[in-house]
Amino acid sequence: MTHWLRTTAITGGLLLLSACGGGETTSPDPTPSRSYSVGGSVTGLSGDSLALKVNGGTALTVAEGTASWTHTTSVANGSPYTVTISKQPAGRRCTLAQASGTVSGADVTSVSVTCAAVTWVTSAVAGSDGRGYVNAQGTQAKFNGVYGIVTDPDGYVYVTDYNNHAIRKITQGGTVTTFFDQNSNSSSMGFSYPSGLARDSQGNFFVSSPDYHLIYKITPSGGFSIFAGGGSSQTQSGYTDGQGTAALFNNPQGLAVDQNDNVYVADTSNYAIRMITPQGLVSTWAGTGTSGVTNGVRGQAEFGYPTGVAFGPDGSLYVADGTANQIRMIAPDGQVSALAGTGYSGQTDGVASNATFTEPMGICTDSQGTLYVTERDTNTVRMVSLPYEVTDSQGNTTRYPARVSTIAGSGLAGDTDDPAGPNTTTGRIDAIAVDRDGTLYFTKNFRTPTDRSVVRKITPQ
Repeated sequence: MTHWLRTTAITGGLLLLSACGGGETTSPDPTPSRSYSVGGSVTGLSGDSLALKVNGGTALTVAEGTASWTHTTSVANGSPYTVTISKQPAGRRCTLAQASGTVSGADVTSVSVTCAAVTWVTSAVAGSDGRGYVNAQGTQAKFNGVYGIVTDPDGYVYVTDYNNHAIRKITQGGTVTTFFDQNSNSSSMGFSYPSGLARDSQGNFFVSSPDYHLIYKITPSGGFSIFAGGGSSQTQSGYTDGQGTAALFNNPQGLAVDQNDNVYVADTSNYAIRMITPQGLVSTWAGTGTSGVTNGVRGQAEFGYPTGVAFGPDGSLYVADGTANQIRMIAPDGQVSALAGTGYSGQTDGVASNATFTEPMGICTDSQGTLYVTERDTNTVRMVSLPYEVTDSQGNTTRYPARVSTIAGSGLAGDTDDPAGPNTTTGRIDAIAVDRDGTLYFTKNFRTPTDRSVVRKITPQ
């Protein structure tokens, strides 16, 4: 009897200890609450960076020459992940493999990124032998001096037809029509010698006339006015800030529009960059009115012969400075610097500070921030990747320089796609624009052996 009671008491004590959390127990598995990193390998990345996102979050910059990567964003165990490329490297196209899945109790290291060089294919869009004013399909159309060029969100291309005093419109299929010309203008004001061309967020077009030293405005409905410059005579040159036609320019050429619809003008022979508000107020944005190659605060900087302007995604304004043989940058804080080019004439590719240009003329930027530059007399199109920085897990920051490469043109008088062959034609390449798909369009005018004005495109493949 006593033995039975003793056994029962001991058993009851064990049960009580177990119920109160005492005795030997097994801890719950902590894995479900953990988060894991996502990463993988990279091959073929050179000349520029790419940016990767995990589940649409913060972008991770991956530097050129990198072989592996790990994103700073962690993903909870049991949760799905998707890796996307938010920025492609300039001149290369990267693809992903095993880019999505579910985190399962370990870091993901299987996402692979493979990069390869883009092939640039140049082809005809519109224009043919002999100058004229013919609306037609593709190479059956005729122009008479094409200069400025811009694309719209719907994929249409617009060019200024200088000697026809017109703006021509080109569909994606290559059909050329007249968007605006002297006959479209019902006012007493003339529309003459259009050159630079830009478009704002409202669909308004702005056109420079270097011969008449003014800027025209054309609304989407076809309304026409002199937006700024020209003075009372509508042809006066000079260097005066002010409202509308009271302001004066001297040989204005390239145009660009910022996110607030301010228009920026390469006021070429005033060696300055001018800004025009949507209300038509003109001021000097950068430059002193004296030719030079001086960097620093924009109000004290000097330009050699600015011809083309374009905005980057961060709000920096890039300037093709012709006689300076450089690409200049005006940062959002107002500092002017040389982005690329030594200042000496040449056609050297490579690190931007060692690269050379020969009279850069037109300039544009794509959605990734890559710059494309035309050289008027060497008949080449150059690509400039922007500098970038990468900070490692220890907080060490490495700065990578901008780089310059040639994507089209032989550097001879004629391009390799010219029917007459390289070095057999004379002429020059002028303005350049990029469409929503990354296709580049440029204008070119020839003199010999056949006189013609054409629009061509460069397709990345």
